[in-house]
Amino acid sequence: MVDSEAVYNEENEELTIFAVNRDLDDRLLLECDNRNFEGYQVVEHIVLENDDLKQVNTATSQAVAPHNNGDATNENGRVTATLPKLSWNVTR
Repeated sequence: MVDSEAVYNEENEELTIFAVNRDLDDRLLLECDNRNFEGYQVVEHIVLENDDLKQVNTATSQAVAPHNNGDATNENGRVTATLPKLSWNVTR
């Protein structure tokens, strides 16, 4: 199950897609039609994930940290990204 929202910042001419993959077992493909944003490019795809569902961050340990290893692309008016299982994602 994927939940997602897109936010357009008119002042900066920036489109940001927030997506959460709630699937316990599988990565899922996110596809967004962005034909109204011709010429836009993917700047980054940030992913927050950890295989250990009980992992937490503390003042002394930052075990769960975002990384920029996402695979989002923008081709032919469509943004696509693979969302790892149980992950939070930001694509700009």
